[in-house]
Amino acid sequence: MKLAALDLHRYFEVTVAGDEVANGKPAPDLYQAAAERLGIDPGTSVAIEDTLIGADAAVAAGLRTVIVDRMGLPTGPHPVVSEVDADLLLLWLGRA
Repeated sequence: MKLAALDLHRYFEVTVAGDEVANGKPAPDLYQAAAERLGIDPGTSVAIEDTLIGADAAVAAGLRTVIVDRMGLPTGPHPVVSEVDADLLLLWLGRA
């Protein structure tokens, strides 16, 4: 509803909400469902998260994961950046 209200839904091929899966984060269900709906292998994907619980869910689903640290919260073992841009992601994925 939020994406539609802000007219952003057109930018997303698929969406998955917490009430559409059996378990919410930190379980991998949301990311697994999104990858399945997109028809992609989670291992070829990148999750950009802003919480440790979200990053844990993405890692559990098999995605490469980066946390954007906007709040100075503990981030665990995940790579942390203060902002995300395409060059950063390509470098992190080893393609630069």
